Amino acid sequence: MRLSVSQKDKLNRAVKQHTRHKRSYFWKPFGCVATRRKTAQDNTWSVTFKHDGVIYEYYSEVTCSWTNYIYRSGFYRDGEKKDVRLFKELLTYKS
Repeated sequence: MRLSVSQKDKLNRAVKQHTRHKRSYFWKPFGCVATRRKTAQDNTWSVTFKHDGVIYEYYSEVTCSWTNYIYRSGFYRDGEKKDVRLFKELLTYKS
């Protein structure tokens, strides 16, 4: 079964988010406390959807302290932790 448009949008957003933030360990936070809080709030989210009887999940968590920019994420298939390749494979899946 093909992915729906909304599922493709969710996958694209997750892959884009991960690609952008995967090297954020070396970033330094900018701005005042309110700006750091807004950055963290805007980049912390999760998505869950079901496709062909399998539940896929992604979460993104960004934390900005005074000196550190921390990004945590997880890709899951039926509760089992995977990596970004899982979503990339789903995007290229043809059926």
